[in-house]
Amino acid sequence: MRMGNACAPIAIEGIGIKPGMGIEAYKSYMTSLPSPIGPRTIDCEGDVLYHTYHAPKGEDGRPMCMCVLVQLGIEEPSAELCRCCAAPVIAYMTETGTGRSVAKVDMLGVPPSGDECCRFRVHLEP
Repeated sequence: MRMGNACAPIAIEGIGIKPGMGIEAYKSYMTSLPSPIGPRTIDCEGDVLYHTYHAPKGEDGRPMCMCVLVQLGIEEPSAELCRCCAAPVIAYMTETGTGRSVAKVDMLGVPPSGDECCRFRVHLEP
C-alpha cells in the first residue's frame, strides 16, 4: 500500500491531472489520454466510478503492465501488486481530479489475473 501512496503524486504530475476539475472534466481529461497513459474509460453510476485502463499490448499480444516498478524490473506483474499500488493511485488520481473524497476502491480485474484491462470500481464519499 505504501508503494502506491508513494507513486500517486508522481502519477498526478506525469498525467497532468489538475486538482478539483470536477467529475465531468476529470472523466473527459482521463478518457482523452494517449497511449501508454491511455486509453481509459470512466463510467459513472451515482457516487461510483468504473475506471478501466486499456493497457497497450506487447509483442505477444498480452496487455503490458505500465507500473513503474514493473517497467524498472523491480517487481513482476501480479494481482497483489495491482491491489497494493494501482488501487491507491486510482484513488489519489480520482480524489485530486474530482475534488471528492474516495471511500473505497475495488479491484474488479487486472491482466495478471486473466482480465484484458485494469478495472476498478471507485466509491466516492457522498
